[in-house]
Amino acid sequence: MKAIFTISFIIIFSLAFTGCSDEDDWQKIENLEHKVTIKLFSNTPGVPMTLVDGLVVNDYWEYEAITKNFYVNFIAYCDEPTVLMTAEIYVNGKLKASNQGNQRVEVGFRLKGDGY
Repeated sequence: MKAIFTISFIIIFSLAFTGCSDEDDWQKIENLEHKVTIKLFSNTPGVPMTLVDGLVVNDYWEYEAITKNFYVNFIAYCDEPTVLMTAEIYVNGKLKASNQGNQRVEVGFRLKGDGY
């Protein structure tokens, strides 16, 4: 009888530790920071490109931030249909996502967590 009680206690105790471990891992993921750099450029000098927040830029634009976000997304527009825009996302100095488009370009990347 003592053996069954001891084994039951060990199983319950180990399950309790497993639950805490997953929570600790999730907190580590939530608090993880990334240095994100977004670059936008075109194949035609001097043509204005409009970012989704309304900022108008010419030729080349770069933005850098430290973030705890789970996802980064970027959109830009250009009125000229012949201008090819390129948008890139770098995470901790490494190129992770790139996309090209005429009149509209969008690029996104999941920084952490599982995709749903």
